[in-house]
Amino acid sequence: PGHVLVEYDIEDPSTGDFMGELFGIDSNCWGQANTNTQLHPELNGTSISIPWVVKNRRGPRNEVLFTESNEKEINNEIKTNAPTLTPTQSLDYSDSCFRARSDTIPTSLYNKLPRPIINLGFPKMGTTSIHAFFGCGNYSSMHYQCSPTYACGECMRRSVEEDLPPFAKCDHAPAEVYAQIDYYDTKNILHYLPQTELLEEIVHGYPNATFLLTFRSMDKWYDSVRNWYNMKQRMQMSNITGFPRCKGKNLREFSDWFCSHVRRVRELVAKNPSHSLVEIDIEDPGAGDRLSDIFGVDARCWGHANINSKIHPDLEKSNKVPWFIKDGRTFGKGDLLFQFDANNDPNNKNNAGDDGFDLSTKIKNQSSISPDTDHGEIFSIREEKKHSISSVIGKKYDLQTNQVRECLRPRKISVSEYSCQALPSPIINLGFPKMGSSSAHAFFGCGGLTSMHYRCNYAKACAECIRESIEAGEPPFSRCDKADAYTQIDANTKPDYSFPQIEYLENIVLGVKKATFLLPFRNMENWYKSVR
Repeated sequence: PGHVLVEYDIEDPSTGDFMGELFGIDSNCWGQANTNTQLHPELNGTSISIPWVVKNRRGPRNEVLFTESNEKEINNEIKTNAPTLTPTQSLDYSDSCFRARSDTIPTSLYNKLPRPIINLGFPKMGTTSIHAFFGCGNYSSMHYQCSPTYACGECMRRSVEEDLPPFAKCDHAPAEVYAQIDYYDTKNILHYLPQTELLEEIVHGYPNATFLLTFRSMDKWYDSVRNWYNMKQRMQMSNITGFPRCKGKNLREFSDWFCSHVRRVRELVAKNPSHSLVEIDIEDPGAGDRLSDIFGVDARCWGHANINSKIHPDLEKSNKVPWFIKDGRTFGKGDLLFQFDANNDPNNKNNAGDDGFDLSTKIKNQSSISPDTDHGEIFSIREEKKHSISSVIGKKYDLQTNQVRECLRPRKISVSEYSCQALPSPIINLGFPKMGSSSAHAFFGCGGLTSMHYRCNYAKACAECIRESIEAGEPPFSRCDKADAYTQIDANTKPDYSFPQIEYLENIVLGVKKATFLLPFRNMENWYKSVR
């Protein structure tokens, strides 16, 4: 019972909506992939097959279908072929809640704003760039971690639960800047945002604080959230204030949530005039100059940091953060990334180059964490009798009527039972080839999940590493690359075609503690033709 079995018909027109609602992925991500155009001439094999970029997208022979060179072209296809994802065509952004105000701070307060400076903006809205900016300006800045053991949001929640000011239980407080205070609660599989859950406590707990509120175009923010380590799904699961569970199925719902948060922050700060509110559009070319004027930090300290290079290939890695940051820390780990060194301080004129600014400092690589997969819990799935192709597609059964055998029809689980909840991970497809494995791979990749299809690393097919793992007495995927989804595990391993979903079914079910299993269905005649 620790597992979930998801059954679906790949030829059912409603499958995209069903899968989208179940996994919290935009239903436009579902489509036909790797089709045989001789059998399906209505699918022309071009943009309507897969109009999106998929991480690790590979064909049945491990051929690369999407490369960096054609990502920009495919991204253009997304905008052309998926109008529901294009905000300018469907959403009205004329409301002031989508635009940063430039008149919230009088010039008389420039370089005089009180501290701490607390970012109340959302993740993927320039939090790392803000952290880098203030670190470059010799401010002590906290980003995600407020101690080696606690994320900022975690210690803030503990503080408020004990009727203390929000940062009281944070070991490294007080800092001058808190650039990102939300965090991923790996224990409860939730994304916790103090800027929404504890907004009143933050405002009243620090009556003289300066608040930051960041803005960017909604379509770019939505793309960043969708493509950043399952962030979209985590947010949908988390029942956030203003963003109840199961919200966030599309760009409109994310935009509405952002707008309501901006209005709430503005109204609350207006009722407490001892605070200052600085609003910044992180995509505005003048953002660096504006921040420099307000906080007295060199404008060249502003730049793009912690970007997704797949979405923003125009931003070279060397140009992301060319400076040291005090107390810069990795997401969730708390290890020191940047040791501030006065000899490398860009504000120290003795270290400046010809232009007065030294950009030669190197930066350590950041690393992300992903929850480990548990193994060992027993679970049994239903067994079906085997039937010969002749009995299945012969005259004995009318495949187009209600007389179809029960084993030939999917049982749809209740979406309301699992929708927007943390379905077990990993997702493992136990279906047969030519049953939509490429479509499943494309769907999860489009939703920002890492997906393996046919190959589980660059050297071996999934079937090979599963067999090697089991023969070594290890969990079935231990010698395969870690992924959120394994959408095709059978392979031509020579001399035989290997089906782990048959030969090692018990090992997979018993060896993975909690998983979501996929069992796709389709019309038997269509499947038989595809296989032939």
